[in-house]
Amino acid sequence: MFVKPAAGWANSSSAAKLAPSDGAGRDLFGASVSISADGGAVAVGAPGHSDVGAAYIFAKPAAGWASTSAAAAKIAPHDGKSGDDFGASVALSADGGLAVVGSPRDSFYDSKVGSAYAFAKPEDGWASGVVGVKIIAPAGPNAVSSEFGAAAALGGDIIAVGAPGEDWHTGRAYAFEVDSIERRDPSPTLTVTGPVTIVNEGGEADFPVEMSDESDETVSVE
Repeated sequence: MFVKPAAGWANSSSAAKLAPSDGAGRDLFGASVSISADGGAVAVGAPGHSDVGAAYIFAKPAAGWASTSAAAAKIAPHDGKSGDDFGASVALSADGGLAVVGSPRDSFYDSKVGSAYAFAKPEDGWASGVVGVKIIAPAGPNAVSSEFGAAAALGGDIIAVGAPGEDWHTGRAYAFEVDSIERRDPSPTLTVTGPVTIVNEGGEADFPVEMSDESDETVSVE
């Protein structure tokens, strides 16, 4: 973690080094990272953790970021399997109250269809064990090798998910709408519908998905 000094950016050491308490070799912790717009939360993906994958959410301490900052929550899929790559992409909402985690190799008979999961922060704050809503591409299990979930973004109440392998690697991005969130412990209830928009861009695989924080209607694929 690097924090902008009062005098502006300059060559300096990091303010904090974040690490999971249960990290192990081949976890690939740091393969994806997202920071809430208010700077109060950081999500980090570890797609190799326990061969299934995991994501960690760190909450900014009252005294500021430090290397001793422990993860507030470890997030895992409720139906995870070996090789899912859960955590290959992560996205946080502006206030850090919603997290989306991609699992691009989630498969039906090794088909690499992919999926994404949406998690809401419980009423008392992020904690391990939160259960998320699973999101799949409209093509469902027939979208072989689409790797839906390879990229993810959040803007307003819209979730965007990239599927770079769909249609012979032409690629697709899908947008879903969060209709409602009922914050309660231990796991809030989310309602997600969609897709509301499909953006089709050919060419590069593993394209990034970007979304404006000011609008829930802006979706672009670069």
